Amino acid sequence: RRLKVTGDLFDIMSGQTDVDHPLCEECTDTLLDQLDTQLNVTENECQNYKRCLEILEQMNEDDSEQLQMELKELALEEERLIQELEDVEKNRKIVAENLEKVQAEAERLDQEEAQYQREYSEFKRQQLELDDELKSVENQMRYAQIQLDKL
Repeated sequence: RRLKVTGDLFDIMSGQTDVDHPLCEECTDTLLDQLDTQLNVTENECQNYKRCLEILEQMNEDDSEQLQMELKELALEEERLIQELEDVEKNRKIVAENLEKVQAEAERLDQEEAQYQREYSEFKRQQLELDDELKSVENQMRYAQIQLDKL
């Protein structure tokens, strides 16, 4: 009932009604009280919204400053990590080159060792042949000496 009365009063005040007669003093006072109450509520809401907006803007400023600092720190860290990556890549290339050299040297030494092994085997074979020849000559000399002694 009260809501309907309030709605009707607003219609009357805004001129959206067909009634063209003035309001009674009590109705006018009621309407004015309700309008004052609504005005106070609206002003309080407006102040609350302004405070919230200020807090939000302050938070955004703080967040923005903090994010800018974080962004700068991350950019510096990125530069440091890029430099570190470049250093690691240089070291990797140096190590790869050294590894290639060492592998080439190892292969050369393996070939040299194989050559020495072949030469050693050949010399050993020659030594054994010469030892056999020497023993054969010694045996022949003994046989000849024995034959000479028999004569």
